[in-house]
Amino acid sequence: MRKFATLIFFILSVQFAVAAPVVNFKISKTICLLTFLETASGAPHSSLTLRKYITGHLQETDSADFNNLLRKYASLNLDQSYILAEYPPQRQKPRSSVNLIKIAAVQSDDTKDFLRRIAGILPNEQWLLFKEVLEGAEYYYDLLIFKEHEAALGKQLTELKLYNDKTKSAFYKLKTFYGSTWPDNLPFTVAIYPIPGNTGNTTATPHNNSLVMAVLTEEKDHDSRIGVAMHEICHVLYEEQPLDFQWKLDSAFQVSQSVSKLYAYNYIDEALATACGNGWMYEYLTGKTDKGTWYNDDYIDGYAHALYPLVKTYIENDKRIDRRFITSAIELFEKQFPDAAYEYNNLFNKMSVYTDATNNEQYRNIMNTVNRHYRVTSSQSSYPITDPQSLSLADNSDGTQLFIIHTNKQENLVALKRIFPELDNVKAEEESVISFMDKMNRPVVVVNVKDASRIEAAFKKMAETKKISRSLSSVAIQ
Repeated sequence: MRKFATLIFFILSVQFAVAAPVVNFKISKTICLLTFLETASGAPHSSLTLRKYITGHLQETDSADFNNLLRKYASLNLDQSYILAEYPPQRQKPRSSVNLIKIAAVQSDDTKDFLRRIAGILPNEQWLLFKEVLEGAEYYYDLLIFKEHEAALGKQLTELKLYNDKTKSAFYKLKTFYGSTWPDNLPFTVAIYPIPGNTGNTTATPHNNSLVMAVLTEEKDHDSRIGVAMHEICHVLYEEQPLDFQWKLDSAFQVSQSVSKLYAYNYIDEALATACGNGWMYEYLTGKTDKGTWYNDDYIDGYAHALYPLVKTYIENDKRIDRRFITSAIELFEKQFPDAAYEYNNLFNKMSVYTDATNNEQYRNIMNTVNRHYRVTSSQSSYPITDPQSLSLADNSDGTQLFIIHTNKQENLVALKRIFPELDNVKAEEESVISFMDKMNRPVVVVNVKDASRIEAAFKKMAETKKISRSLSSVAIQ
């Protein structure tokens, strides 16, 4: 009898495990607080819609205290990163302490649980300040957003949970397509946070098995929102491809003779996630293709649409990405974007940036300006420009080189002329955007302005001109 009872329990346990959803949606108050602080602080890639809502609903009497809270938040050093050097250089992404913090926030039950989970990630001094900031932020978050919109957020959660079966079957097809390693008993947890209204700019980010996703409190198109969730899961599947498989795909890019291979490689992760999540998943749920824009970036959206027929064929035939797929992807990118090698929108996607910043706050302000005008997915930075490490990086690093000069103009240009003889006739006193391809065939852009207040004007000028010149070109800034 005992053996029989034990066997029945085992069978039921297995059946329960198999039936468990692959994607679990939840509301995390801690994620709500973190995104609230990030957005109010003007963090790159945060929701402009939510930021506008916060500033529009903050009472003037609360502004001083709230801004003081944001200054404390800005002083926290949450982002310590490292690289897994054994992976292909083009696939290496910094693994950051911010990811660990976001994973803890998604998985935690409340703020107290969250703070316990991140003990040891931050020094105690920073941990205590973080605790103080979160406790202060909760008052304003409840006042401005949560009390009024908590019920609507709960309704959105209920709607998303109805997709458990479909997300599960879709996940296994996408896992096959990516050829990824993922444990069957490790579900994805998607923590949602609210943006009031039924239209606007939303964001989502993946952190291994923990995802952060905005929802509009009044939205009705849940098929599209599920597509966003699967888009982020696809980023994780791309990252979790086995090491030897990553090298095989890397080789397929490297052996190509196309001038577009680097740019096709740069965008492949985002374009595949868009084609799979916003393209294939939406069609899987609705039976029709979304005819609109899938991604708010011309390169990613155009590349994803170009890839979609190929992606759909592979997924529906249970085929894994292979060398032939990569060759076709490069050809499709080159056909879609024949001028990519000269367009700022593409060249600033991944680059090396050098500035005249004298401290981290000034550097962040400069980079915020850059991010307002261009989608920068990866950059290595160094300041000041004349520092030996900066000059060494400029002399040896690959890809786009962007220099932003707003102080010590003569000194900076003298130093840069030793690396780039193309600059010999450039005059330090003339405000301009200078561009050319150097002897290593690297795109080089030098922004030369009288002071930091003119950096914005320089980037507006680049938005007008759109492209660099192959030989040296100097465009005056008005």
